[in-house]
Amino acid sequence: MGRSQVRTVEEAYMAKADWEIHENANTMISYSDFLGFLMNKMLKEPSVLKEYLPEKAVDMHFARDIHIHKLPHSLWVPYCVGWSYAKILRLGLITPSIISKPARHLSTAISHVVNFFHLTAQEWTGAQAISAIDLYAGPFVEHDKLDYVAVKQEVQKMFFELNYPTRLGYQSAFTNATIMLEADPDLLASEAIVGGREVGQLGDYLDGAITVARAFFDLSLEGDGRGQPFTFPITTLMVSPRFDWAGRRWGDLTDLIFEALARRGTAYLLNGYSTDVGSLYAMCLHAEELVIFRRKGEIHVGTMEELFEEFHGDLLEREGKTEWYSVKEPVELLSLNPETFKLEWVPVRRLLRTRSGKEVVIKIRTGRSFRATPEHPVAVLTGEGIRIKRASEVQRGDYVLLLRDASRCLSGRYAELAGMTVDEEFAYFLGLFVADGNYLRRRDGRYKDSKIGDYYYSGLQFSFSEDEKTLIDFVVKFAKER
Repeated sequence: MGRSQVRTVEEAYMAKADWEIHENANTMISYSDFLGFLMNKMLKEPSVLKEYLPEKAVDMHFARDIHIHKLPHSLWVPYCVGWSYAKILRLGLITPSIISKPARHLSTAISHVVNFFHLTAQEWTGAQAISAIDLYAGPFVEHDKLDYVAVKQEVQKMFFELNYPTRLGYQSAFTNATIMLEADPDLLASEAIVGGREVGQLGDYLDGAITVARAFFDLSLEGDGRGQPFTFPITTLMVSPRFDWAGRRWGDLTDLIFEALARRGTAYLLNGYSTDVGSLYAMCLHAEELVIFRRKGEIHVGTMEELFEEFHGDLLEREGKTEWYSVKEPVELLSLNPETFKLEWVPVRRLLRTRSGKEVVIKIRTGRSFRATPEHPVAVLTGEGIRIKRASEVQRGDYVLLLRDASRCLSGRYAELAGMTVDEEFAYFLGLFVADGNYLRRRDGRYKDSKIGDYYYSGLQFSFSEDEKTLIDFVVKFAKER
């Protein structure tokens, strides 16, 4: 962009003659906003975008056939993100310039959230969110022995500080905070944290959480010094069968919530009636289910438990019976893309382990079965095409999509399977085994050299229908020759 182009952009900005000046209601005319506007104009030139994106996609964007969101920032940084308040309370606020110890008082716990959002909003293009701010702040209310006036003052500080323009473009950090109250029993059983250490369970401090929630909705009604509504944080409220509709447990909070909703449209409402709130993160296969994974070009077959034990790193977050872990080395899983319904190698970013008391067993006509938690997604063929159901929603007569042929994913010219060379036939056989095979196992000691866990493995079994003679012949021939 030359000098004359910069001048043209400057004049358009000062005259407010460009629609993009008004595109974001959260920005204000300022030097910082002008710099952001100028940078956007420079970087959104087609010639620049084509250095990063497919040429056809860029042309379609400018022809208004498609829209590529958050340009040019999305070229380098992600969009929205949710953060663990529990992790911030455990570790404190660790930044490149200064390090704060874990919060010991409510004022510090709230300050850490505000400053954390100010920092992360500069590295993401979209919303920054935390869940259960009421439950995690509740223990501080009771440990500090704060009355409602003191709690409201701290929450009010947060509301004001999050609405000052601290982000590129002279805008406020786009933030979201979820109020959970009693919606999730598993979350109530999670560890309460004060001063970086556990002080019981979140459910032990529900009175403090109710006080924090009351301050949120009270302040949303009051607004700022002129009575204007606070833009941020956007409040999200989980409504579930445990919601105290009659106000028997929450007192005047219930009426306050609906007054704020009616007068200000204060909160997003999350429907906890159609979904088991405790299962939102519990989308897991049973530990013994087989998966195909690839590490450093080598393809392996193992159980979910084996995958977890081999690749899980540090514990990132724990909420009740649900645990998130980092991945200590790169690994990919062979997975069904729910949008394209094609098999793809997908990098594993995090590992989830949950101790669920509920399990769904899905059995198909050929005798195969698999086990998963009720919320686990399952691809089902319906009259309207393929759609995703929860495991608990799968009904007798549904057509469940199962892997039949993975040879294209398991082999190019050749593939490495745990040190063995895999040719086309081996890959095809392995794909059939994952789709329609299982181990034969027994509890007696006839095959003592093959014991795994409580069982002795004696061979492989495939479940084919009578009309699948081609597959039967292939498996028999392969087993005899190999």
